Amino acid sequence: QHIISALAVASGLGAFQVYKFDKEVASTNAYDDPNTTAHVTANASASLWERLGGEEIVRPLANAIYDRHASDHLTKGWFSSTGDHKWLAHTPEQVKEHVFTFFSSGIGGPHVYKGRNMIDAHASIAKLNPLTKASVHAAIYHVLDEMKNHGAGDREIDKVHDILHSLVPDVTKFGTKEHAKAENTLWERLGGEEVVRPLANAIYDRHASDHLTKGWFSSTGDHNWLVHTPEQVKEHVFTFFSSGIGGPHVYKGRNMIDTHASIAKIYPLTKASVHAVIYHVLDESKKHGAGDREIDEIHDILHSLVPDVTKFGYKNYDITVGECETATTVFSFQDLTGVTPQLAFAVWTFAFLSLIVWRVWEALDSKRNNSGLAAFSSVFYHAGGGLTDFINALPYVFNLIPTATVFLGIYLAQATGNDWFTFMTFVAGFGLVPLLDLVVGEDSYNPTPTEEAKLRNNWWFRFWTCSYVWVYAGSVLAVARYIGQQSQAGTLSAVAFWGIASSLGISSGFGIGCIHELIHRPSFIELIHARVVLVLSNYNHFWVEHLWGHHKRVATDEDPASSFLNESFWTYIWKCLYLSLVSALRLEAKFLKNRGKAWYNIFENRILSAYLVSFAIDALIYKYFGLTALLAHIVQSFLTAFLTDNANYIEHYGLRRQRLSEAKDEWGWYSDYEAPGWMHSWNTGDRISNWMLFKIERHPDHHVNAGRPYQILRTYKESPTYPTGYAGMFVLSWIPPLFFAVMNPLVHKARQDLIDLRKSGKYEEVFPKGANNISSVYRKTGEDYYEPGSAEYGDGQDVDGKANEGGAVWAAGEAKDSARLVKKAQ
Repeated sequence: QHIISALAVASGLGAFQVYKFDKEVASTNAYDDPNTTAHVTANASASLWERLGGEEIVRPLANAIYDRHASDHLTKGWFSSTGDHKWLAHTPEQVKEHVFTFFSSGIGGPHVYKGRNMIDAHASIAKLNPLTKASVHAAIYHVLDEMKNHGAGDREIDKVHDILHSLVPDVTKFGTKEHAKAENTLWERLGGEEVVRPLANAIYDRHASDHLTKGWFSSTGDHNWLVHTPEQVKEHVFTFFSSGIGGPHVYKGRNMIDTHASIAKIYPLTKASVHAVIYHVLDESKKHGAGDREIDEIHDILHSLVPDVTKFGYKNYDITVGECETATTVFSFQDLTGVTPQLAFAVWTFAFLSLIVWRVWEALDSKRNNSGLAAFSSVFYHAGGGLTDFINALPYVFNLIPTATVFLGIYLAQATGNDWFTFMTFVAGFGLVPLLDLVVGEDSYNPTPTEEAKLRNNWWFRFWTCSYVWVYAGSVLAVARYIGQQSQAGTLSAVAFWGIASSLGISSGFGIGCIHELIHRPSFIELIHARVVLVLSNYNHFWVEHLWGHHKRVATDEDPASSFLNESFWTYIWKCLYLSLVSALRLEAKFLKNRGKAWYNIFENRILSAYLVSFAIDALIYKYFGLTALLAHIVQSFLTAFLTDNANYIEHYGLRRQRLSEAKDEWGWYSDYEAPGWMHSWNTGDRISNWMLFKIERHPDHHVNAGRPYQILRTYKESPTYPTGYAGMFVLSWIPPLFFAVMNPLVHKARQDLIDLRKSGKYEEVFPKGANNISSVYRKTGEDYYEPGSAEYGDGQDVDGKANEGGAVWAAGEAKDSARLVKKAQ
């Protein structure tokens, strides 16, 4: 009885008595090590006995397992009659036969095991020679290691691993060896650095040489993905060991979860490999003089790390996806939805184009607003107390959703193993949002003067614009860190790189509505918030060109951001990116010249000084997160500018102001035009995208009255009207023939409407009076066209400043006599 008890506890094979494997669910062995599967059949219906090779393999395997139990210094005390416990009643040959029949009966072989169950057997062991935790762990390792030696594949070894571990609660039901409480640290008890450093080196050498683990520690195998030398890894092992047992060293490597997230994608761990790694530490600790108490303490520490190490799963034997299979099943779009991507795209295209046709028909009708659910509801415009103020501003939290999808995409990619999920921001932004805009429709309500006054003073609207800035800043750093870690670990695929980088850029592109709002506010705090985003996106000239270039020259041939009729987006975008930078630098030079300063004064030039900060941040990203993180940062920066000018392309497409004379400015550009009006920008009240973009889509009111905060911008059906919001219009703009087919009839209608309104004298009746097309914290009124009494802040009060006083860029005398120009235009 004692013989069978000792055998069972040491080998853990008692599980086979109650855990039969007559029919194993097997997958192809192509995933297994080709050098160790000579005896394994790929027959999915074969028993484990057959798959291991039958008696020809299992009998010598059982004998080898016993020999390992009897010779390992962690287990031999329970198998040798020469130790302190001379209680074995059977010869080694008799015990080997028991091991063989026990093994055979549990894996579908023809032999019968007649021994006791685990609980009864180990009740005796617990009294005579209590087990150590290390001895149980070592006994299981012997079985796994000898299976590998005898040709078993990873799948079979891991299956046996599960069986053996399922028995440990029965084997240890009566406890393990109790140890006296230690007074000093484990570091001190092991012997300090004199012992621990060579111990750590020996542990690494075992990891790199054991056939159960070397695939993760050797760069000579199939997976040449190691980025550190053996000496560097040994130092990591040493500092990790030291920091965990009370030593003086600090471990500076990544945590277990992050480290093994990388491994899970490249070369998923087997259960046997994790078990073997722990065994190496226990065995080498014994060799370096550690006692049972210290070894069992190390055992507990290492086992506490297993949940983190295996958070992303083990090698999966139920699927075959190639050499570097992930630890979890790779789920595709079709797996999750039951619909093929091709069918989903076809359905989306049909729905989008069908709704666009309907909305174009509505946009061609100047007498009625586009459709919308509760289009004229004043729910988010009510005057009231603090709760009402909060509710009125709450919809603008939608601006944070694009950024959230960046991280949702990363999470889904990790959870499913499918890196295409990192493109979620693109799919949501240019697939889902356009459909929502078309279905939810327009917010056609304009607040009353009383509501305007209350809305203007509601600080929650400023809270959401400033909140975006901090969310974006944190996202840039978080994404740089993540990409840097994944790249250094070798787990960042090209799909994931482009997916994450483009998603962050798209989210920043959606955020430009916030930045646009902040640069127009009469507050340096808000301007600084805007410039933080521009610094982090390497787009520092935007605000200068937008305020004093675009707003002065809008809807003219002189404005790089105002597209021509029939101008393709793909020719426009490169011209706009370049000429906007040129214009911004000229404007900043003039700004400095008006103040007696040189353009090259790096501390005064607001563009050049900001770019130095941007470059410093770029350098820091490179230093701390690596080249790949820097490249991703550049991609997101480019997309920020790209999507901003994509918005510019659609905002004034085909619309032009009348030139009043041949006068030109110092750069040779025509400078005498009628005032920007309600018919020189495209308008849409689509609710969803306006919430996401801080009502930038109510664009005519913004250009006529640049000082009005976003929450009180107005929409008028008589203005040129899009068939949908910006997200859908972006998609259309990427396909020029389709964009022209949709927009050109609307352009011709808008031009004719302006002529008709002026001829009939109804222009002044339809649209509110007012003109203040350039407004900033530097000069709120008077820089270009301004009409006193515009009441742009919504409470009947003008901002300070005189109509013709010089402003931030344009010198005194350059401001236009708006009354003359309006009269001439009429």
